[in-house]
Amino acid sequence: MKTVIKVFLYIIIVLYSILAGIFLIGCFVALPVSLICFLYVAICAVPIVVDSIALKKLANAYTKSELTAISICVLIFGGIIPGILMLVASEEDLFGYKKSSVTIVKQTEKKEDLGTKLEKIKKLKDSGTISEEEYLELRKKIIDNFKGE
Repeated sequence: MKTVIKVFLYIIIVLYSILAGIFLIGCFVALPVSLICFLYVAICAVPIVVDSIALKKLANAYTKSELTAISICVLIFGGIIPGILMLVASEEDLFGYKKSSVTIVKQTEKKEDLGTKLEKIKKLKDSGTISEEEYLELRKKIIDNFKGE
C-alpha cells in the first residue's frame, strides 16, 4: 500500500511539474497575460510541495498518527486518491508491522539516546570540563530520566 501511495504522489508531482512548465513557457510567449500564467505556476507549486512533504513524512514516520495531518493536506491540496489512501491505510499496510513493533523500535532508539548522552558527559569529564561530582550527578539525572520515560 505504501508503494501505491508513493506512485500516486510521484504521478501528481510529475503532472503538476509539466503543467507548471507549460504555463511558464506560456508566460514568455504571451507576454500580456504573463501575470495570469505566473499565478497558475504558483498554484501548480502547492501540490508539488505538499506531495513532496508527504513523501518525506511517509519515509520517516513510525506510526499512522504521525501521518494524519499531512494526509489531510494531501487530500485537500495534493490529490484525492493518495490522500484517501493515506487516511484509510492501516499501520500494517503502511509500515509492514503492528504497533507492538513500533514500541520496540522506539525503545531501541531511547537506549541509543541514553548511550549517546552518557558518552557525551563522559567525554566532558575526561576533558576536565566537569568535575567527577558533576559527572556522577548528571549521570544519575540522565538515567533517572530514562527510567521515567
